[in-house]
Amino acid sequence: MSEHVPVKLGDDVWDACVLPRSISERYELVTANIVHVELTQAYRVFATALALCWPLLRAHMTARRVEYTGDALRYGLAVLDEMAAQGAVREDVLRAGKSALEAIDRSLMPVMEASKDPEGFSEPPSTAGSAVSSSPSSDPGASGPETSVPTSPT
Repeated sequence: MSEHVPVKLGDDVWDACVLPRSISERYELVTANIVHVELTQAYRVFATALALCWPLLRAHMTARRVEYTGDALRYGLAVLDEMAAQGAVREDVLRAGKSALEAIDRSLMPVMEASKDPEGFSEPPSTAGSAVSSSPSSDPGASGPETSVPTSPT
């Protein structure tokens, strides 16, 4: 199976994913996919992803006065209805939408990796040469790093 399932809209075929320019829209879709776990909701998110990754379909929806405003469920329902009216096979629409959503998710991986530690502040400063312990040592004269698990006094 190819990465993108061809889907027809009239005489036009979606066979290549064009990622939305907006990083916010991409995050909204990935988040919507995580939050909306019910199957019918997931289908709507897939349909939204397809429309946002297929400029012709997005333009077609806009011409029908249906704009994406961040509500993936509302928009996805309108997309599913429109695709059905155009004679598209529902399973193809859903597979293509899932493929589009996966492409969106992959496109965010470098952004998420870069934002994990943008300035190098996620690690505490190095304390080379000094032993730092979060719990008091049971032997005040012990030296070196603590290797035993602290126990409660009995």
